[in-house]
Amino acid sequence: MTVQTDKRPAAITRGDPVRVPPLAATARPCRIVAGGLLGATAADLFMPIFSGRLVDALTLGASDAAGAACRVRCLRWIVALGLLSMVLRLTGLQAIVPFTR
Repeated sequence: MTVQTDKRPAAITRGDPVRVPPLAATARPCRIVAGGLLGATAADLFMPIFSGRLVDALTLGASDAAGAACRVRCLRWIVALGLLSMVLRLTGLQAIVPFTR
């Protein structure tokens, strides 16, 4: 039987609790995380609104000029909100990395 010598500290110890700076919640990375993830969630919440309007515009028929303009506008909003959601979520998740070290 071999003896393992691991120099890493244990994940759970009985010593002092992990000391967190008292102003960690007001640090800039925390605001970036919260803003990015909340913004991505808000963008995700608005996508069904525009997809519903797109379906309504599609049911108007191909000959309706107002329906065609609405279809293009709704599709642009859906694509823009999807891209915004991805960028904000990526930004928020990358801002979490300094807290994991």
